[in-house]
Amino acid sequence: MNNINEQHRNEWVIGSGVDLEIVYLNVRSLIGSDTYDFLLYSENVLRRNDGRINNRTLKANGHLEDGGYAVNAIDLETGEDNLWGQFKPNNPKVTPDGKVRKYECPPFEPVEAICLKVSRRIGLKVAKKSGLLKQYRERIRYQWAETEGITYKEFLKQKDQLFWKWVKENLKVAIAVVEGTKKAGALLSQGIAAVSVPGIWNGSPKNSDGNPTLLPQLQYLAQPGREIVIVFDQDQKLKTQAAVIAARERLASCFREACCKVLFLSWDTSEKGIDDAIVVNGAQWFGEVWENRSSEPASIKVSKLEMNRLEWTEKGLTDYLVSMYKDRIIFNGEIKEWYLYEDETKGVWTPRTKMEVEQRILFDLNDLTDEIDNVREQVLKAIKAVEESNREKKEKIEIMKQLKKQLPKSRTYTIRFVENLRRHISTVLLTKKMQTNSIEGIIPFRNGVLDIARKELLPHSPTNYFTWSLPYDYNPLATGEPIKQWLLEMMQGDESLVELIRAYLHGVVTGRADWQKFLELIGPGGTGKSTLIRLAIALVGFSNCHVTTLKRLETSKFETANIKDKRLVLVTDAERYTGDVTTLKALTGEDSLPYEKKMQQATGGFKPDCLVIIAGNEHIKTADYTSGLQRRRITVGMKRKISEENQKNLIKHDNQGNISGEFVPYIPGFLNWVLEMESESASECIKNAHKRCVKLTLERIESMVENNPIAAWLNENIIYDPDSYTHVGKAIASKENDEVYIGASKWLYPNYCAFCEGIKVNPISLNRFSTLLLDLCNHQLNLGDVTKDRNRNGVFIQGLKIRDHLDDDKPFIEGLWLKRLTAKEAQKSTAVTESVMAVKPYVILETQSGEDCDGCEGSFKDFTKNDFNVDQPLNLERESIKDNATKKGVLEKSPNNPSHPSHSSPARVTEDSQPITTHHNPPNPRNLRGELIKLIDVEMAQLGWSTNTGKEYLMAKYGVSSRKRLSDNQLLEFYQNLKATSMTPPRQTPDYEVGQMLQGYIPHPMGMMKVKGKVVEVNGGFWLEDEHGVSYPLSVMEGITVLV
Repeated sequence: MNNINEQHRNEWVIGSGVDLEIVYLNVRSLIGSDTYDFLLYSENVLRRNDGRINNRTLKANGHLEDGGYAVNAIDLETGEDNLWGQFKPNNPKVTPDGKVRKYECPPFEPVEAICLKVSRRIGLKVAKKSGLLKQYRERIRYQWAETEGITYKEFLKQKDQLFWKWVKENLKVAIAVVEGTKKAGALLSQGIAAVSVPGIWNGSPKNSDGNPTLLPQLQYLAQPGREIVIVFDQDQKLKTQAAVIAARERLASCFREACCKVLFLSWDTSEKGIDDAIVVNGAQWFGEVWENRSSEPASIKVSKLEMNRLEWTEKGLTDYLVSMYKDRIIFNGEIKEWYLYEDETKGVWTPRTKMEVEQRILFDLNDLTDEIDNVREQVLKAIKAVEESNREKKEKIEIMKQLKKQLPKSRTYTIRFVENLRRHISTVLLTKKMQTNSIEGIIPFRNGVLDIARKELLPHSPTNYFTWSLPYDYNPLATGEPIKQWLLEMMQGDESLVELIRAYLHGVVTGRADWQKFLELIGPGGTGKSTLIRLAIALVGFSNCHVTTLKRLETSKFETANIKDKRLVLVTDAERYTGDVTTLKALTGEDSLPYEKKMQQATGGFKPDCLVIIAGNEHIKTADYTSGLQRRRITVGMKRKISEENQKNLIKHDNQGNISGEFVPYIPGFLNWVLEMESESASECIKNAHKRCVKLTLERIESMVENNPIAAWLNENIIYDPDSYTHVGKAIASKENDEVYIGASKWLYPNYCAFCEGIKVNPISLNRFSTLLLDLCNHQLNLGDVTKDRNRNGVFIQGLKIRDHLDDDKPFIEGLWLKRLTAKEAQKSTAVTESVMAVKPYVILETQSGEDCDGCEGSFKDFTKNDFNVDQPLNLERESIKDNATKKGVLEKSPNNPSHPSHSSPARVTEDSQPITTHHNPPNPRNLRGELIKLIDVEMAQLGWSTNTGKEYLMAKYGVSSRKRLSDNQLLEFYQNLKATSMTPPRQTPDYEVGQMLQGYIPHPMGMMKVKGKVVEVNGGFWLEDEHGVSYPLSVMEGITVLV
């Protein structure tokens, strides 16, 4: 018989050291219905009326479909196969109590011992080991004489049909009894006649009277004077050892009753089974062990861990629980809080209360008590088996004494005992500071941890100490074009603002709290603020964000505890709060925040790793006029309002954190785009945000003037003049009608108080006035030369002058920034960063273009991206600004011919303009597109591209699946790329075999990405599939090396 696959053959030959001749004679691989025929042959198996096995039985044995290997028992008198046998499935069944059933036997049939078939060559080895080599040779010589047509060598490889009958006839042959056919095969390969029993207790099952008796095959060989050697596994678990001792003693007693000489085989190495020990230590080692077989069983071996576990003391149980909880539970000493690893999310440490930890300890103690009771029961069973055995009295006493020492002890425990254990464990599992987010350059996903620098996905590890994870898998090939297009439209085509948003989201994902910046989104409803916020939430996950209000953040002492371990803090309704912002400044300034929860004792503070986004219809108004808050502020005005009838459900979160909407499939690709930005580039973009974008500067001026009464007064009533100085003065109410305060026309503070009176706000005190005025001028407006001094007339400010009716200078702050707007700085503000989006804006507004216009496409008046006429937030002289900018070469002249956007492109809508549809009579663009599509078809045919290949390219490159959805420029670019590819000589790639393991590099927007996996064939082409199931075409890979 030679019907065995490579996997099963290697398991026997390599894994257990069994001779190949024995394997071929006994083992056969089965699969599918053959497994049912082998096991379910009993008449008691439930069947249908037509005799076929019923569905319930088939379902209960569904794991057999995957196949396995089978070994039959034989008739020892004739050497023929019996129906009964053992089967080892490739996919073992797990019982309801969690145990794996490694071997299967035919149900409803009596158990049998298995004596393996052997070749004559193996028979010679057994005979030699027993001192019967001459007799065995004479026996097979007669058989050889009657055989024709084969050599003697081939004759020896054939099965000895009556080998076990010969063993019965020769009492000098010692018989080893083992548990498992592979162990029997390993011993037969060493020249030992071994018989396998299917389980340690099944060698001596109890009869109808309840008395143990040998299996029929063992009775056949159990002759008076025969040496029987019991070779059971040497397990390290006390419970298993006790069961082995009890079963071994019962089996030995049955053999002694048959007048056999019973011996035991033991070894000092760590291997559990005799076959493993032979493979590891070799044949010579086994020969020495076999010679030392003894009538004395091996002493009981108990591992150190189990000895400690059975010491029911606070120290013993603490050591046991600590070993169980290692890399699963830690105690954060910084905030006095417990964390459990992968309790809810893979790779994430989740905070748990001390009561929850005590509950887990209680459950584990209950499980330990049950296990101790089971072990105690097995040891007592072993003691009883020894006591009832037919050993000598002295041997019984010694073995029973040894077993009684191993009886485990336990006692009842109280809640106080559990609390004490928790305290002990907290000192051992203490970590001084949770290292959350301290490992720079890696980001956790559901399917692993991304090393940003190496573009490599690493497995999760508890030593990363992540308390958060992105709620989706990392997919390096995903794209997010629709989201980028939408963002570009909401920023009114200003790519510098798009890059700013991208940089800030990069910081949110990577935890760049060191920037000390917060993003303020200002605009009316329907301008995309909520969508942008939901996109930010989607990037880091709902559970990694905290939503609050400015009032709650500043007034509730428990609110900061909710920020710990969060990646993003969202502040809503900020414009309604006008109080102190000390907590916001600490949150955005890398300062420590208090950690205090209700009904819990306050612990030490913590430093947040999050960034902050504030959203509102108006600028936040606070009582803080210093540069401490203003320098952290990045204000982005969102004024591209979408009408209600054109608004769509782009992205939405429910209370469970589930995401829905049109943007959901593009979130992983949007994250890829965010992470493509280098960390240094993102930092530079954030730190120089106001230099890069004029609109940010104008928003900052507007915010400053609106929220700071000193700035509003300075802007309207003061002139910057380095050669002038003005005294501060005091605010004394005037009894005259022309002035509210005395000296309001010549002193700064009275003038300021009069201004506040006019706008109905309370002025700040004189003590703070000079300090805040200098801070505003020198630190917020960066003048640097406005100073405070004193003369005999009092304190004065050098560099400031009160405006009078003869002064026609522009407002202080607005005029100052306008003067600084040189041509070079203006060009910087409109520059596009290295990654420029080359696609049309995402369709939000349905305009009067495309199919709605007969015979033509809609066209709209083109506006320059940084035109100051668009949504100008300040009351400046627009024409003068525009003329000045034009003189400096900032604005580009609009083209004479209007641009022709693709179907349903968004229109720029401002106060001064509305979408305009112009009918024209040039050559029909549709005809030109049709000709271009025909050329594309030709190039695709030359390249051998299928329609699906083209769709995959369009989706990866442009985020669309049809050429009809490409703009004119994109369609032309697509054709040019195909043309260039067809003219490039094809790269010669070697042939690979399916299943080969390869590694190489694949082009990626973030650089060359290293991938490895196995070769698969898809639609006639070869692809590389990695361990996460993502496939990459071999045709685009570089640096390919074969691993296996």
